[in-house]
Amino acid sequence: MNEEILSEYNFIGIENEGLLLCEKNGKFGFLNNIGEVVIEIKYLSSGIFRNGECNVYCSDRKCWIVINEKGEYLRDYEREKLVFNYFIGDIVNYVYKDSIESGEIIKINKEKGTFTVKRNDGSNIWRRFEWCKGLV
Repeated sequence: MNEEILSEYNFIGIENEGLLLCEKNGKFGFLNNIGEVVIEIKYLSSGIFRNGECNVYCSDRKCWIVINEKGEYLRDYEREKLVFNYFIGDIVNYVYKDSIESGEIIKINKEKGTFTVKRNDGSNIWRRFEWCKGLV
């Protein structure tokens, strides 16, 4: 992928199932390995693809949905399938009481099911995994 394409995005993730998660102006979508947008950059938050499916936060529906590798809606997201796979220092976007929050994870307690986030405004807040549908 050339530098011109790379400079268009705030973030481009590593390749996963042939797609690269990208973020531009606070919205997420997916690129192919040559930098073409294959899933529209319109989601407020996104997981990564697993077995051809990905959880994304759809602002139109105000909820998490599951899409396929073409960006097609498959079903609403099932909270009980929540998997926590973030690490200390990761930047996380999550949904709490129908609002999008963001910040850096500074502490994780998997036994208690909680994590602490240093929010963009500098304050710290802890959340339970099940409260945060955005953590996938």
